[in-house]
Amino acid sequence: MSIRRAASADKPAIRDVARRSLQASYSLGPHAITSAIEEWYGEERLDETLSDDGRVLLVAVEDEQVVGFSESTLAGAEIGTLLWLHVDPAYRGHGIASELFEATRTELESLGAERIHGRVLSDNADGNAFYRSKGFEPAGEETVE
Repeated sequence: MSIRRAASADKPAIRDVARRSLQASYSLGPHAITSAIEEWYGEERLDETLSDDGRVLLVAVEDEQVVGFSESTLAGAEIGTLLWLHVDPAYRGHGIASELFEATRTELESLGAERIHGRVLSDNADGNAFYRSKGFEPAGEETVE
């Protein structure tokens, strides 16, 4: 497996991984998942993310297939925020999330981040356990529609 910065050609695979990950991680209906994918990973949104120097979009690739990705941003001068970390459910349990996390941390630190915040939806038990395993503690909640 390798981890690299995402390219424009990865956009369909990113959407596919996000869809499968959301379906496996949340009790959301198909319409809610489709709406989320369109809003967060539509063509224009991904183009903006890929061209933004303050954003980091990494993909995990195995056998030339994108099997996971992370999206993060530098928020403020010294805070990196890991917005999303998705791994295709068929590839979970193989350390891909941990490798993506470490690569993301390295990228954010190279941009000047001295602290890292992670975001995860509260009903994602696996995601919350993952962040706790990395030493994170809950710092607050916000509403996402």
